[in-house]
Amino acid sequence: PVSADASRSRTVPTRDSQAVTGEASRSAAMTLRNTQSELHRVNDQLDTARRQRDHHRLQAATAQAAIDQLGPIGRRLHRGQLREHQTRHATATANLNRADDHLEHVTAEHDRLNAERDRLIAEHDRLTVENERRAASQRRAAELATPAVCQDRPHRIGAPTTDLHALLEGAFRASDRAASRRPNHEPDTGIDLGL
Repeated sequence: PVSADASRSRTVPTRDSQAVTGEASRSAAMTLRNTQSELHRVNDQLDTARRQRDHHRLQAATAQAAIDQLGPIGRRLHRGQLREHQTRHATATANLNRADDHLEHVTAEHDRLNAERDRLIAEHDRLTVENERRAASQRRAAELATPAVCQDRPHRIGAPTTDLHALLEGAFRASDRAASRRPNHEPDTGIDLGL
């Protein structure tokens, strides 16, 4: 038969495992908070990168519009202005390319942090559910270990395997005693008066 302690150790988590789970839950919560603050910072960077890209795109479009406005004749007559507009356009285009690269990098970081945050939320939820299950298991084990207060109710089983074993042993002994008794086949004649 399995001892009550061995039976209980399988169903009730130890304090060490609870401490490890609680520490893992706190660590996951802290990592989640750090990830969320990092995600907030990257969101700000993403907004800034988008504004910069739009600004450089507008500069490139304005410089191109100025070149187009000169027309073929104006390009020959106003070569200094043409070079100035072309330089502005080239600079704005280069800045736009750098802004696009930066925006792509920040967007990738934003997506990575979003995925990490979702993973951490799922992990935190899993640990929370696990802690709640362990707490419920402890409560059930404590309820099963305490004796019943009411006299009309049967005693609750504290260690299922031990009590079941004892119950079965008692039933087998009673069955063996009943089988070993000799049946009384003498007819009942009533009261013997000795006559």
